[in-house]
Amino acid sequence: MPYRFDRDAAFSSELGTDRNDAIQEMIVLKKSLYVFTTKKIYRIHTADDIDPERTAPDTRHSHQEIYPIGCSNSFVARSIIQAKQILDRVILVPGLSKSNVLNAIWEATELLLRCENAYSQIYIETISLLTTCDELIEEFKSKQLIHCLPQVSELEERVSTFLGSAKRCLEKTHALFSTFYDCPDHGSNFQEYRKWMAGNRSRSEAVLTMLDGDKDWIRFIANARNALSINHAKQNFILEVQNFKLQPGNKFSGPSWRHDLSARNGPIQEYWSDIIKDMDIHMDNMLSFLEEVYILCILDCCDRRIPFEFSVYRKSEDDISEEFPVLYFAQVTRRAS
Repeated sequence: MPYRFDRDAAFSSELGTDRNDAIQEMIVLKKSLYVFTTKKIYRIHTADDIDPERTAPDTRHSHQEIYPIGCSNSFVARSIIQAKQILDRVILVPGLSKSNVLNAIWEATELLLRCENAYSQIYIETISLLTTCDELIEEFKSKQLIHCLPQVSELEERVSTFLGSAKRCLEKTHALFSTFYDCPDHGSNFQEYRKWMAGNRSRSEAVLTMLDGDKDWIRFIANARNALSINHAKQNFILEVQNFKLQPGNKFSGPSWRHDLSARNGPIQEYWSDIIKDMDIHMDNMLSFLEEVYILCILDCCDRRIPFEFSVYRKSEDDISEEFPVLYFAQVTRRAS
């Protein structure tokens, strides 16, 4: 009997070719199903997604790999996956949709993953060129001239992508206050979010303390992107980027940067610092900030009318899996009478 396709029937799909890559989570985000495996992230495209008007009954379902990293990556595990697991264990105040919360967290997560991708491109190319630079200098240092050092391709453009995505990630993370508290959308004016929260959510002390503690590095990210020469650099407001460069004593330096943001009352860094190390710190700050914002806001917005209390705890180091490095979990306890 010939096969007859029914687009409304249940279907299965093989994701990739790595049989050791297990599915860890499946989450509906913005009306699409996302599959999170240990190593990758896929988006499922149903026939109705592809052909919503149902003009072609034989339209097949499909899937697409959208990120080459999965739940074993801490940026994935501690953002959208951890948020989903915590939300599954709590009851929010009436009117606050868990789906809306997850969608908002996913928007910030995707921008964080763009930062991670830009960082990875710079890191991988830099590491691959270190040996080449060593060998080149060793070969020519007995002569009068050392040939051109290899360069990380499109370094300033990748730095711009990193900082642009970082700034947008911070905007989307701050926008969570709109989701949880109906705070107005202040875009990249992060100071206005702090003012609004202080004036309208004074009892949210943990959130306010966090925002005050993080304001300096957040302000740096907001200004650094605009201070690039390919954006809006000017005197006393500039972020300089330097590729591989020959240094005194026949040595070399890798990709580095320095900044002067004093025109906007920002810091001055006169020395060149390692781009890769600094980006790693910035990404850790952004991940921790996103994590703290959604955890504190979730706890702040739990339904207190029910006879249970919701708490979030950090796992012990022994309980944190390398394949699934979620750090926090929610626990429910009966409220004391």
